[in-house]
Amino acid sequence: MAIELMNYQELVNSFIFSNSIIKYPDGRPRTTDIDFVACKFGFFIIGECKTFSLDQIRISLQKFTVLSEFYNQLPRCEVYFVGTDSNTRINDDDTVWVTSMERIQQGQTKTTGSRHVLIHRDHITPRPRKELNWYLNRMLDLRADPFLDPKEVALKTNTDGR
Repeated sequence: MAIELMNYQELVNSFIFSNSIIKYPDGRPRTTDIDFVACKFGFFIIGECKTFSLDQIRISLQKFTVLSEFYNQLPRCEVYFVGTDSNTRINDDDTVWVTSMERIQQGQTKTTGSRHVLIHRDHITPRPRKELNWYLNRMLDLRADPFLDPKEVALKTNTDGR
C-alpha cells in the first residue's frame, strides 16, 4: 500500500488562501476555520481542537458563536472542544481533554472571557484518544442510523442490568 504524505506547505497555503477571502478593511481575516466535521446520514459531529496555554484553551468569540449556532440550529448535531498539551500527541494512549457544547450551555463546563471563550483544564474531562475515538464513532453509528434503535442496542449491550 502506498503511503500518501501530507504536503504541509500546501496546508499552510490553503489556510492563508481561505482566510484571505473575506477581510476587514485593515486586512485581518474575517473568516474562521473548523477543525473537524464527521457526518453520517445527516448527523454531524463538529469539533474544535486547541492547545493548552496556562492550563486553558482559548476559542475566539467568533468561532464559539458559529459553533454554538450550528449546535442550536441543527437538531442532529453535536459540538466538541478538545484540548491537548501538544498537537504531536497523536497516539491512542495519549490524553486529551474533552467537553461538549451541551455541557457548556448547561453550565457543567465553566467558561470565562470576553473576546475569547476560555475553558480551564480543570473543567474538562481527560480521556485517552482511543476512548474518544471509540465514543465518537459509536455516536455516529447510533445517532445516524435511521434503522438502529439505540434503546435496543443498550438493552442488548447491558445484559447485566446496569
